[in-house]
Amino acid sequence: MRFWHTPLALVAIPLVAAASPAAALADPPPASVHVKNCRSGPTPDQRSATFVGRMHSVPGSVRMAMHFRLLETSPSSGSAPDRSPDLGPWHTSRKNVQRFSYSQTVNGMTPGDSYRVVVRFKWMDGSGNVIRRGKRTSAACRQPGLPNLMIAGIAIAPGKTTDTATYRISVSNDGGGPANGFVVDLYMGGYLLDTRTIKHLGRGQTRSMRITGPRCQSVRAVVDPDNRVAESNESDNSFTRTC
Repeated sequence: MRFWHTPLALVAIPLVAAASPAAALADPPPASVHVKNCRSGPTPDQRSATFVGRMHSVPGSVRMAMHFRLLETSPSSGSAPDRSPDLGPWHTSRKNVQRFSYSQTVNGMTPGDSYRVVVRFKWMDGSGNVIRRGKRTSAACRQPGLPNLMIAGIAIAPGKTTDTATYRISVSNDGGGPANGFVVDLYMGGYLLDTRTIKHLGRGQTRSMRITGPRCQSVRAVVDPDNRVAESNESDNSFTRTC
């Protein structure tokens, strides 16, 4: 997994009148983190999230800083986050800014996993001494799992004439995400009999199609023969039925 970050512009605004230090310390730290975007897709370069941390100055602060740490939770780990890396060093503002924002992007996310960031904040005086700290956890960016296409079965019925038969092919998706734009091939005696296209098959869905052909010999159905759909299991895309 690769990580990189892009700083947002710092806004330098003269400090305004604020409450007394005692009152300010009694309030929650003026800081937050949110998910700016959460993108998913079939390839690693399409799966990313951007988290944005924001903080405001407090009485006596000259500089502000924040630090990001990633929390990744996978289905195998249940609700407990995996041990995840720090996302770079502390990011520090210029002197005497009133607001400080920083954007952190995470790329190459794993299908089916959930991602959050924990951001630590600190406010420092003119000598670099920390006068206040805070911590916030973002909402989650959840990546859908990969689909898993399979031929659930082939049912055979008599055709309209004595030398034909109707083949009903059932295609299922028992994976963790949807599948889009794939084909199903039906072979008989080693020759391609027909091809059908399925535009979309959601998680947990099954779609059936009927193909008319010669009376049954041995038939084989193959879903996504060109492996255009990234799947969690590529070994169950074929099914053979002998009459």
